[in-house]
Amino acid sequence: MVGKAFKSFSTKPGATISASFFIFIMIGTILLMLPVATVDEEGTSLVDALFTSTSALCVTGLTVQDTSLYFSRFGHVVIGDHQFYCQHCHNMVLVDLSLVLPD
Repeated sequence: MVGKAFKSFSTKPGATISASFFIFIMIGTILLMLPVATVDEEGTSLVDALFTSTSALCVTGLTVQDTSLYFSRFGHVVIGDHQFYCQHCHNMVLVDLSLVLPD
């Protein structure tokens, strides 16, 4: 069953991108919910963490809480990593398109 799922991802790039996007958002959500991610060490609610994680990955920059005051250094690293990942993916797509599209 696992082998069949991996084979599906290798033949369907859209499914691979969608699944990795979803997984990365979930990882960010879980990390932002940890008590170490906030200054008051209470953690972030599920909805706020999910929104912040999705927003950071999409590079919209929208947050429910004031990022500089609410999140600790660990939280800032999680948000920054999401933004870096997304920018890296955009750069890869641009390079791929530049190689595929005719002059």
